[in-house]
Amino acid sequence: MKVLYRPKGRAQEYSPLAVNLYRGCPHRCKYCYAPLVLKKSAESLAMVSPRAGVLKDLHADLARFREHNTMAFGPVLMCFTCDPYPDIEKDLLVTKRAIELLKHYAFHFKILSKHPALALRDLHLYGPGDVFGTSLTLLDREDSRRWEPGADEPGDRIQALKEAYARGKNTWVSMEPVLDPEQSLELIRMTHPYVRHYSLGVINYDPIRKTIDWGKYLDDARALLYRHDKSFQVKRDLERAAQQTPKGHRNNDN
Repeated sequence: MKVLYRPKGRAQEYSPLAVNLYRGCPHRCKYCYAPLVLKKSAESLAMVSPRAGVLKDLHADLARFREHNTMAFGPVLMCFTCDPYPDIEKDLLVTKRAIELLKHYAFHFKILSKHPALALRDLHLYGPGDVFGTSLTLLDREDSRRWEPGADEPGDRIQALKEAYARGKNTWVSMEPVLDPEQSLELIRMTHPYVRHYSLGVINYDPIRKTIDWGKYLDDARALLYRHDKSFQVKRDLERAAQQTPKGHRNNDN
């Protein structure tokens, strides 16, 4: 396949298939792993452009899948190394056309965007097996601006989730990275009425990881999610980090 691929390692926990539609990401998040993985500077990574021929290649990949299978596939995650809704998507419509291709070939899709206000434009394309998602990391606006200067503010992301849920769509939140456990827990408290599923992770590639009691965070997050009868996934990195915290140091106060 040319652009459709099966994620490996940590990424595989999110979705069985994925496609990266754009090169670069405008959010300039301080914790981003992409500059390290792609061997690019943060400045060059912030320059966004569509991948050359991506829609043509996606069309060919999907047709090849369909030749040998008649069942629905997916979901296909958009995207890991980019945001599927950078500002230039308003005019280029690359993600919208990718969604239309996926639907044509009976593939479900899963959006992960820190610009979900723009992603709302395509809600009419969602079916029962498709998922509208965003990352929630920080509640405080100033903290968010410092860590994620190019992303939508927390309130805007939360409002987008509300609207998608109100319109009957499957909503999903990636609670990763965790920069301040108390803010992450508060985000769960605030959003649980209109989020169907949470993915719980950690933070990688940053020294702040060593300052967090991951065992307590996981216990507190689980208690909240069980209380509100929420579907959730604990990523393996968080499970491993939590196991390193002695049981006697944990408590549940939620």
